[in-house]
Amino acid sequence: MKNQKPFSSLTNMKTLNKFFLLALILLTAFSIYYFLNKSLYLFSIDKTKTKKNIEITIPQSAYSSKKSLLITPLSKDSQEYIELKSYRNFYGEIYRIEFSDDSKESSLLPVTVRYKIPSEMYYGDNFVHYSLVYATNEESFIISDFTGARIVETANQYFIEADTFQLSKIKYVGLVLDSPVEASYGLRIMKESSPTIEPDIILVPGSDLNFLGKLVNVSDKIYDYSIWSSLFPTRTIWRYDYPLTSTRSKNYVDSFDSFVDRTGINSYIEYESKKFAQELKRFPNRKFDIIAHGIGGLIVRYALESDPNIKNVKNLVLISTPNKGTNLANPLFFNLIWGKDLNLLSKLLGVEKATISIIMAENAFYLDLINSYYYDITPSSSFLNTANSFERRSDIRYLVIGGTNSNIEEDITNKVISQIYPEFIDGSADGVVSLESAYLKGADEFFTVDKNFYDIYLDKDVLNKVKDFLNESLTTLTVKPFEDDDFIEYQYELEQTKTPTQEIKNEIKNVTKFKLPSSYRETQILKSPVKIGTLKEERIKIVSIEDNILFESSTGVYNNKLKKILNDRVLGGLLYDNVYYLTTSNGVYTIDKDYKISKLLDEIPAVGDEIYYIPEYGFLNIEYTIDSSKIYLNGKEVLSNVNFIKLKSKGKDVYAVFEDKIYKINDNKLTEFFSLTEIQKSINVSLGKIVDFDKNNSTLFVLTSDYKLLFVDSLTNEVQVIGKEDIGRLGVQIYQDNLYVYGNNHITYFNLKDNIFPGFYQRLSLNIKDFVIKNDLEVWVVFENDNLGYDIYKYTL
Repeated sequence: MKNQKPFSSLTNMKTLNKFFLLALILLTAFSIYYFLNKSLYLFSIDKTKTKKNIEITIPQSAYSSKKSLLITPLSKDSQEYIELKSYRNFYGEIYRIEFSDDSKESSLLPVTVRYKIPSEMYYGDNFVHYSLVYATNEESFIISDFTGARIVETANQYFIEADTFQLSKIKYVGLVLDSPVEASYGLRIMKESSPTIEPDIILVPGSDLNFLGKLVNVSDKIYDYSIWSSLFPTRTIWRYDYPLTSTRSKNYVDSFDSFVDRTGINSYIEYESKKFAQELKRFPNRKFDIIAHGIGGLIVRYALESDPNIKNVKNLVLISTPNKGTNLANPLFFNLIWGKDLNLLSKLLGVEKATISIIMAENAFYLDLINSYYYDITPSSSFLNTANSFERRSDIRYLVIGGTNSNIEEDITNKVISQIYPEFIDGSADGVVSLESAYLKGADEFFTVDKNFYDIYLDKDVLNKVKDFLNESLTTLTVKPFEDDDFIEYQYELEQTKTPTQEIKNEIKNVTKFKLPSSYRETQILKSPVKIGTLKEERIKIVSIEDNILFESSTGVYNNKLKKILNDRVLGGLLYDNVYYLTTSNGVYTIDKDYKISKLLDEIPAVGDEIYYIPEYGFLNIEYTIDSSKIYLNGKEVLSNVNFIKLKSKGKDVYAVFEDKIYKINDNKLTEFFSLTEIQKSINVSLGKIVDFDKNNSTLFVLTSDYKLLFVDSLTNEVQVIGKEDIGRLGVQIYQDNLYVYGNNHITYFNLKDNIFPGFYQRLSLNIKDFVIKNDLEVWVVFENDNLGYDIYKYTL
């Protein structure tokens, strides 16, 4: 597909609202002028509003009318201050921000918010444990970090500052301090492998840092590995670290300012391109294949195509890279819709209100992420014009991948909005980057897939395409097959005893055991929330041991006060008969309810991405492949081509949960305990994949990925779908006479004593990651926060 565009341009627009089209033309003209004239980057100041520790600077003409701000410090004994402090570790004053009018207008130029760092808390020019944080809602706080914050010095005082286009939505601003940490940028090894003929892999993320991480077929309980280490198990994998959404150290800011003064180029992406080129030149004797996402692709392209002296790169994969920019980076277009009346916009643009709401929210989210370099990726920017003037490297193979799922159901092809935002035309864009922008003339291959910007790199077809493309260029070697007459091949058999579903396979009765609700009502199920603290970890799992709680992460274990009591790389943990068995890279440990830690074993199996020690049975290992997994019991493969979900215990009973089956481990065998496929056939109901389950005697409750809940009684052979898209899909837990079901941001329950689903539910303001009810009516919840960590809360039932 080299040199050939696989799409057509957008033409044949039908009737347009003349007034709106004229406004669009004027805005577009001003937009081009604005982004091509560098002098406008150095905007004159209209107003700087200052209090003791905070300063807000609004550039001239940032708003359509004069804005007056009122900045008021909250009283430290006020309810709002106390509640905000319960969410994050605010240090010092928290300020209320109020506009003199009720306008929700976005700004055409970035507004700068600056907060003074107390001198006693400033540890040095390379420390980055500061966050500038805002809250957006007075009734139910939504707390976020300003992205792209930077540490600056003025008159021997240190400040953290950040830009925003959406000051009008911000109600409170404060400084948050975390544990001191120094910045670390550049190429870093994620996984080191023995040297082979294969080039190393370098991953270069864009605004979505999830690109570095999670395995495609695994749920949220992920251990410390990534999709890329599974895709390329024999290659060394690097990542390129540079500050995107995180705070930039003063050293970094000073270096960038020096670059601007020296070159006259005020381009964050071009600066990072130069640094990336320097990093590649540090390793002249290594060969690299590079996989980049979003603006990461622009950084890599500019580095390679502007510097022919870089000779150690063989292949380049660009995923959803805005080679010709994106209109989501244009604050002028965003201002056209943000905060405006949806009914009016719907009439003017000829699209549904829901479509406008989605576009507005997606644009707001993305513009927040790129606020410090938005001008670089606006179509026809100076940076893009320079980047696109370079020729493709003839000694490097290019694979370009674009998405066609914009998350917009309405067809907007012939609507005015498509001229403003072609990034949202379904079938031609991924919600951030259009195919026309992703397409790169001279690339060896252009591959498209029906995925969105934020999940395209998790798609199986994309991963296989990347793997095949990179492997095509490998030198072929002929290796003599391994021969050994003394080699013994083992087969570890699954026990073929009858399972609960096999026994009732043809006798299952689809019954109405539970009374289901005719209406739903929001109520308070969880009461008296107390924030325990925040953990900066890649993942957190709650473990309840009798009357106590611990938290497992990929780097160790924390007690209920969030103090780290074990520091080691975790491979797998299992609660068995009220003792927690933890497999780490240095052996197997036990932890009891009093947090007493004892080392049980020094040696662990060499094979496995997750490794669990099960008392009386030994080790269960899970080895992940691209789209499935292999299961080993005591070193022998017992299952392959399966998708492992979790290991779960009930007392001394241990169950391995897969997408379509549940196995029980006993007598050193895996015995099939439940088959979702058999249930589907018997009751003729479409079901998703198994997510979680809980059981009480002969009664089994199975939660599926399509928001359904199954009731199964193996004694009476009765089955009922008791939850039908009116429940969450993250987990279930039986506690006393109720079965609790939780989802991303809500919880509900079933009354098991009277077999009733009352339809009561409670919404929570944060995203739930884990949920456990203890024996004393305490409920512990892990929430995902906006600063790449987890907030721990305790409630009561």
